[in-house]
Amino acid sequence: MRPILSATGTYHFHLAKWLDEKLKPLSTNDHTVNDIFQFASETQRRLVNEDDVLVSHDVTALFTNVPVSEAIQILAHKAFHDNWFNRTYDLQLDKEDLVELLEVSVKSQFDGELYEQTDGVAMGSPLGSLLANTFMYSLERKTPSGRRNSQFLQASRRRHFRDYAEHHRSVCLL
Repeated sequence: MRPILSATGTYHFHLAKWLDEKLKPLSTNDHTVNDIFQFASETQRRLVNEDDVLVSHDVTALFTNVPVSEAIQILAHKAFHDNWFNRTYDLQLDKEDLVELLEVSVKSQFDGELYEQTDGVAMGSPLGSLLANTFMYSLERKTPSGRRNSQFLQASRRRHFRDYAEHHRSVCLL
């Protein structure tokens, strides 16, 4: 089940939108594709060998599986690396203040009551994509070399694709 809500009109909507706008630059990396035009441009420039396979990965129920506290900590750490957040926006916050603002902004409001989702971010929250992307990019950075062209990643992707294809072939045969 995916919790989808409209945060418009909630007590923290404007704060969440402001945080999303300010922190969005921290939620991208070398693997980010902004739109179909960038994807097409990048794939047209690539040399493709006969045995290469194009694989697109999707994370099942990403939003509902994001560890919120961990994603907030990762984001706050990135924001205060070299005091980026304060320098960029001429502010005087400390890391703990930002963490508290993010924690307040991910709470849900329904029928006048506040609810805290301990894991997972609700789709429709202004911070949903920011936190999900931040967490996913932190996982990508943990892979060897964390680079798109890494031989390890290419080999790993092919191996996982073969495993995936073999699994689905066996499921289809049942």
